[in-house]
Amino acid sequence: MRELHERGWRTHDRRVRKTPDGETDYARTILKQGGWTLFTEFMGPGDDGPISLMVVEDACMKKVGASMEQVA
Repeated sequence: MRELHERGWRTHDRRVRKTPDGETDYARTILKQGGWTLFTEFMGPGDDGPISLMVVEDACMKKVGASMEQVA
């Protein structure tokens, strides 16, 4: 995430769920930059869980009438 922020991506929304012992169990972040939206999702627990990335062009989403809530 730091690298994306260094490249100009800005956090639009972030949600994190922790296990009782404090490890990240689930994290979702929506980042925006220059007409694009990037959705990231992590499923844990721990540091070895899968990370999913999906990026959409905002103009295309608007053209087809889709919203971020439909994608996220």
